[in-house]
Parts: sequence; C-alpha cells; structure tokens
Amino acid sequence: MEVTNVHLTMLDGTGARAIGNFSLDNEFVVRGIRIMEGPHGKEFVSFPSRKKKDGEYEEVAFPVTKEFYQKLTEAILKEYQDLKAKEEQTEGQDLGQTETAEAEKSQTEAQDQETQEAAQEEQESQKSAPKRRHAR
Repeated sequence: MEVTNVHLTMLDGTGARAIGNFSLDNEFVVRGIRIMEGPHGKEFVSFPSRKKKDGEYEEVAFPVTKEFYQKLTEAILKEYQDLKAKEEQTEGQDLGQTETAEAEKSQTEAQDQETQEAAQEEQESQKSAPKRRHAR
C-alpha cells in the first residue's frame, strides 16, 4: 500500500500544528489526522479518534503494522516539514520586504531632512546678507 497523497492545513496557536488527510493507492482516504507537538517539542501524527463513554479516546483509523506506521507517519511528517519550511520562507520574504521598505523610508526621510536644512541655511544667509538697493 502506498501513500499517494497527503494534504495538510497549518494551524496557529497551541495544540495541533496542522490538520489534514491522506490517501492510500488513490483509492482510500483518511480524514482527521493531526500533527501534534509532544512535551519535548517533537512532532507526531495523531490519527482520527473518538471519545468513548468512559471518557477514554480510541483511534478509529490507524496503521496495524509497525512498518506501515513508520512509512505512513514519515510521509505525513515530510509533508508537514515541507509545508512548514515553505511558510517560514514566505514569512522571511515578507520580513525582507518590510525591512527594505523601512530602509527606503529612512533614506527618504534623511534626504528630506537634508533638503530642509539646506533651505533654512539659504534663508538665513539671505537674511544676514546686506540688502542692496538698485540705483535708478
């Protein structure tokens, strides 16, 4: 059985980092998987579950063998890492654009300040210069 598609949506905040679904052999889809962060910061896949009457949760869809569990979780976590890297890259580009805009704004403000100072100096020099009268 091959994992043929993984679709994840990133989440903000605490708890689940992403939610999504995966398909097997383009014939069977499982919805409701979550990427969670463990207590030591390591991400893991949480399979769809339901709450029983006694308050405990039980998974409703899950891999049976250790080998398929590894294969499936590796495919899902790879998609998560790719999506996370793409999101971080996009944020970095946005930050770079913001920094460039701020630098351009600072440069423009500095040029405006220099222009104003030059204009003030010109006005002051004209005030202090002796006035000349034209003879008729």
